[in-house]
Amino acid sequence: MDGELAELRRLHNSIAGCAQEAFEVIAPRYVSVFSDTIEQSGDFPRAMEAVRYLPLSPRIGKWRDLCIAVADVQVTVHELRLGRELLRSPAPKGMSTGEWVYYHLDAWYVLLLGLLDRATKLAKKTARAFVSDGVRREEVLAMATQGLKRKKQEVWKTRGRVGQAGGPVEVIGRPKQVLGYVLYGVDPIGAISSIRWPLTRTSGTSLPECCRSAYLKR
Repeated sequence: MDGELAELRRLHNSIAGCAQEAFEVIAPRYVSVFSDTIEQSGDFPRAMEAVRYLPLSPRIGKWRDLCIAVADVQVTVHELRLGRELLRSPAPKGMSTGEWVYYHLDAWYVLLLGLLDRATKLAKKTARAFVSDGVRREEVLAMATQGLKRKKQEVWKTRGRVGQAGGPVEVIGRPKQVLGYVLYGVDPIGAISSIRWPLTRTSGTSLPECCRSAYLKR
């Protein structure tokens, strides 16, 4: 993860540097007023207010979208790291480990799929911004997104069971079990909180390492 984060920071710095150079050409008045205000006051909100009504060329849009795409990936990576820490944390009082892990693991997979989508969008915007030749751009984009597509397919092998028709509901829905739950009037939420956690393992796809201890027992 640290290696990927370092690469992401380098990409952010490269794009930010190119964007700053482009802003100086496309919006020199904006850059001048903003920079002067920051230099004089050191107050970011005041600098933003100073340029609030300055007109901007539509050409700024490409760089704005690219910078936002990088930020979107960075924020989602941060959220994934937070989710990992929550999965490692003990369940709060009144909640079983199964409930705690199921909720946060499902959210973690949603974030992971979102990250792969955002990374694909970033790759497309970067290719469009920096590769002018159309044929070469498609080649670069294919190379950049091939691994992302493969990873997304791998994630769906597991997440599809968790989010669409799986997880604990799949377990309590097995024929021999569902009859018992129905006959004895067991509340499905209570049943889910009492079962063990073998639910999302699929052939060829393993859960995040941080889930393995919670994967064992209530």
